[in-house]
This record gives sequence, C-alpha cells and structure tokens, in this order.
Amino acid sequence: MLASFAAMDQEWMALCSRLGIEGFYIAVRGGVEDLSGPKLFFSEKAEKFTHAVLDLEPQRLALKLTFVVSGLDTNVSTTQPRSLNKMISECRTHLQDELENKITDHKITMNYANYERSIVKRYGVTLQGWPSALLPVRNPSCIGGREQVQALLNALDNKTCTWTTLTEDELR
Repeated sequence: MLASFAAMDQEWMALCSRLGIEGFYIAVRGGVEDLSGPKLFFSEKAEKFTHAVLDLEPQRLALKLTFVVSGLDTNVSTTQPRSLNKMISECRTHLQDELENKITDHKITMNYANYERSIVKRYGVTLQGWPSALLPVRNPSCIGGREQVQALLNALDNKTCTWTTLTEDELR
C-alpha cells in the first residue's frame, strides 16, 4: 500500500510541475478497525490554502476527516437528507401497505380525498394517532413542508400512527 501512495505522490508532483496545477488528496481509513494512518499530499499552494483559509495544518485536516469518515464524530452527518418527495412517497407507501395488511379480504387503495366515506365508513378502520397538528387526514403531499411530513413519517415509523378497526358503536 505504501508503494501505491508513493506513486500517487510522484504523479501529483509531476502533474503540478508539468501542468501548473495545485491540489491535494487525503486518504483515510474507512472504519475504526482499520489502523492505518491518513495518507495525504498537498502542493505548496494547497498547503498555504489550508493554513490561510481553513486555519488548519494539513495533518489536522486529515485527522478531522478520519474522525468523520470512521463514524466517531456524531455531530457530522455523512449522508444526504432525504428529499421532501422521497419522504412523501415513504409516507404514502407506509399508509397503503399497512392499510392492505389491515384489510385482507378486499383490494383496497387509500383514498385521501374521501377518507371518511371510502375508508372509515366502508371498511371500518381509521388512522389512530395521526399527528393532531396535521389533521384532518389527507394526502401527505398536502400536509405542509419538510417538518410536517417528517412528523408524519416519524409517527408512522414508530407506530404511534396506525390503522385500527372501529367497533360497531364507533361506526355509528
């Protein structure tokens, strides 16, 4: 492995002198089990950049990257947040799948526009625990922005919002 990094260093130096480019690379371990230290290369101007703009020594920057990549820094997320459309789709899928699990003797499709008549009255089930700030029950695309959709998704994921069968008294 050391030979590979030595070759990369030589290639970078050749690129810098041949093409006049500046830059750097940092290679760090992928997990806490890997005991190899960070490997890095900085051209002269790239090193000046890290000092002047980032106010870091190159080795310190490499150590910070190691900490984040290995999952030791819980304050930094290395994943992209889900898009609003993806979250809405997850809510719809969750609602439909759970409804189908509850009503097994009919082919059923969630009807947000006519929820009370088409779902509650016809099949005798209701969504218990729908977040009160998001009432009435409606299509997840119509409940608001990211914060509201995330609240619904959380309720569905942790099963505080579930389909429940109504009693005969509740149906009247």
